[in-house]
Amino acid sequence: MEELDERMARKVHSRMACAGRARIFSSREYAASKMVSILRGLDFLVTARYHACVLSMAAHVPQIAVGHDLRLKSIYAELALEELFVDAQSPERDAQVRANLDRVLADPEPIRAALHRGYEEHLHKARCNRQLLREFAGTQGRG
Repeated sequence: MEELDERMARKVHSRMACAGRARIFSSREYAASKMVSILRGLDFLVTARYHACVLSMAAHVPQIAVGHDLRLKSIYAELALEELFVDAQSPERDAQVRANLDRVLADPEPIRAALHRGYEEHLHKARCNRQLLREFAGTQGRG
């Protein structure tokens, strides 16, 4: 997580019934390459950050999101996982988070499959970028 989220995350963690089964990883303590390794090695991810979602996708880490970020909401929609995104301002937030946790922990495989598909689609699109840029650059100088 980003350092600016750490205080809130630690507050939530301190109130968890099974806090010993969850860990907090802060960018204050770990370099970016280590954070990627940590994210890809998780059994489960609860995130409020777009980059945590994206960086953990290569390992198909089951996850849910609580957020206010349109990017995070959009990527969950692209992955057909929009029901696992909970708006941080929702009055039903706590119940939705609990229900999503229960759902994903009970059967993480459909989420893993969706993340695998999403990651493969992302790679395919990324591989097209060089050709798209070449074509775009080729059209610019013509007038």
